[in-house]
Amino acid sequence: MGWTKTKTAIVVGVALVISMTPIIAIKFKAHRASMWEVREPGIDLLRKTTPQVRIVPTKFQSSRWENDHDKMLGIAQPAKIVVAAAYGMWAWQSVFEAPLPPGRFDVIANLPQGSAEALQEEVKKQFGVVAHRETRVSDVLVLRVKNPDADDLKPSLSSSRPGTRYENSEYFWTDRPFYEVVGVLGFYFEKSIIDQTGFNGLYDYHLKVDWKRHDPATLKQDLLDQLGLELVPDRQPIEVLVVEKAK
Repeated sequence: MGWTKTKTAIVVGVALVISMTPIIAIKFKAHRASMWEVREPGIDLLRKTTPQVRIVPTKFQSSRWENDHDKMLGIAQPAKIVVAAAYGMWAWQSVFEAPLPPGRFDVIANLPQGSAEALQEEVKKQFGVVAHRETRVSDVLVLRVKNPDADDLKPSLSSSRPGTRYENSEYFWTDRPFYEVVGVLGFYFEKSIIDQTGFNGLYDYHLKVDWKRHDPATLKQDLLDQLGLELVPDRQPIEVLVVEKAK
């Protein structure tokens, strides 16, 4: 799965998605943790792990996600994140018309080719859902640059290991694509983010957010103050992922 600004990827360290969709109970057999099931996996672990496709219940509390082109590794992810990622979309770009199991899961799909398609089959097998894309008119937020000289967003000059870190309500990205910021904003506002920043390269950036307050006005101001970006409400036809029960 190739990740773009409007398609998925990473997901980032915290998944704050609220759904009113009914849940169903699915029993998963207890399993012994594999070598890739660690608290902070990293891209190197994703690349070095024996090729496989698996979805298993997690034992971890904090979420992590790593992706390398169409290969992915997630720790402690809700089912909706796993399903959306399998189809190359963000969960907040998805409409869930079928119930999903509660709890969180560890997931890996790192085949030499066809990881996304193989993960779709695993999602169908374990969660009983399939998905397709269609265009629907929806409320969106348009992300634009208002202050191009913001201190906390700059092209990457780092020679250190690329990665994403979240601690004490702060995100730190090193040598990472900008769509990861878009992903965080989508989860927070639970709306599709139309990225008009033009940021196509790799960046080092930092964003402090207060998830507990869940105050959109405060986050919009923090986004402007820290990264020089503004969010403007709009309504547009956009592509969404429709998740439905498998036949």
